[in-house]
Amino acid sequence: MPASSDDEEYGTLGSKKEPKSIKSNGQRVKHPLNKKAKEAKERTREIVVITTGSGIKATATTRHVPYITKPKPSVSVSSTNSQKSPTESSATTPTSAHGGSTSTTSSTGGPRRPSILHSDQIVASAMNRYKNHFHMLVEDSDSTVASNPSSTGADMMHMSLEYPGKDSKEKFTLMKPFLSRSKTETDDKDEYNPIEDLVSTVKVIIDHFFSSEKQKELFGTSSEGLYRNLTKFKNRKDGAQFMKAVEDFNQIMTQHKHSGAIQQHVKDYGHRLPYDLVVHILQQVYSRTVAARASKLNQYEAFSNNVYGEILPILTKEFIQKTKLNENKVFVDLGCGIGNVVLQVALQTGAESYGVEIMDTPAKFAKKQAKEFEARSRAYGLDHGKVSMIQGDFLDTPDLAGILQRADVVLVNNYAFNSALNQSLLQLFLDLKEGCKIISLKTFVSLDHKINVRNAGSVESILRVKKYPYYTNAVSWTHNGGEYFIATVDRTAVQAFWERAMSNGGVGLDDGGRRSSRRR
Repeated sequence: MPASSDDEEYGTLGSKKEPKSIKSNGQRVKHPLNKKAKEAKERTREIVVITTGSGIKATATTRHVPYITKPKPSVSVSSTNSQKSPTESSATTPTSAHGGSTSTTSSTGGPRRPSILHSDQIVASAMNRYKNHFHMLVEDSDSTVASNPSSTGADMMHMSLEYPGKDSKEKFTLMKPFLSRSKTETDDKDEYNPIEDLVSTVKVIIDHFFSSEKQKELFGTSSEGLYRNLTKFKNRKDGAQFMKAVEDFNQIMTQHKHSGAIQQHVKDYGHRLPYDLVVHILQQVYSRTVAARASKLNQYEAFSNNVYGEILPILTKEFIQKTKLNENKVFVDLGCGIGNVVLQVALQTGAESYGVEIMDTPAKFAKKQAKEFEARSRAYGLDHGKVSMIQGDFLDTPDLAGILQRADVVLVNNYAFNSALNQSLLQLFLDLKEGCKIISLKTFVSLDHKINVRNAGSVESILRVKKYPYYTNAVSWTHNGGEYFIATVDRTAVQAFWERAMSNGGVGLDDGGRRSSRRR
């Protein structure tokens, strides 16, 4: 299978690229590895050198190359032959809300920190689908006049937007997408729009990084002030005034970053970030890593266990609330797709979050999203829980057993799984700790399950299940509502069943759990 990558399309993250065996879009020259080199590559898939704040370097190897982020300024790294837990043998990349002192280097040396994929890179990669939105100012001998919006890109406008994180900005090209097949160049409302992204980012920052009093004082109200000017001049297509409003915003951001006011406001959130802020960041991550190539996700075998579908943020938010996920817990998504739920849980709750995906294309996108997620979280000055994306079969990934034993919440989107796979999954749940919650789209246990002498030893008997409804636009494969299930590991009922049986001496229990007169 020829190796390929999409990194070239939007630029790189500043790291040295390795040949991958995962299918994707884009083009890459096949790496001329011989057989022995390929075998060696399988034995040690990735070497990462991590420099801690004290300047000590450590080397970690990973066999399945999970992409992991860790939001702490210090890191403990062990080799794969260590006796520590499986998660400790993975390479970790620390992040910090305040810049941190930890840097990461490649095996060839040289410090690097993943930077965001800028908005202007998206436009540059598809320039033929974009045109100018704003009227451009053109000088003539007598006065300055406004021209019509150009679709050539020759006079396009560029701006940088100040972000809350230390030394963080994003570059935007102020153009809008259009339907190239339309004679009138109709706006393409389904394509990434950098102007709308910039405006919504300003709104999110105002709403979530400043107190209510400061919002009104610095940015005005919906009827007047800086944000009103931004939307007004966007609608009027007044490029000069729009750019001035952005510059005014940047100046305010710079002043308040230097004073430490924004950082203090972020600290007050702890690990419970507002849902709207989380969703905005995840949408930015998706637009820069997946959106342009999302059609690749539809290339799967219909009616198989590998049918692709995503749980949307509004339902993930409900999962978080129902299971009380927080920064002290461990979350695992079995069949994580492109990793959206994993990233949302890590950012919204601070939980240590793992995703496992078997299909090549979603797994590749999940790792791309994890890299952009780490960089973009830093740009916003936000902490998040450790994130690990692992490609593999969750029924045959050796390191997964140790992770599951620590899990507090396990998600399985088993909507399209057949009964054989669901039964195999049940065996994974045998070693889950007491109180662990399993979220699924199909129940693993009958709602009226009763323990008896025939099933007391089964996995189903240690699960206590509840059914919940979800409503419209909660999943990607349908606009309709449906139901999901949360099964809690609870061994007390089975223990009580056997205790009753043993305490009756020679009296057994029949299949319904009732006393019978049968003797041993």
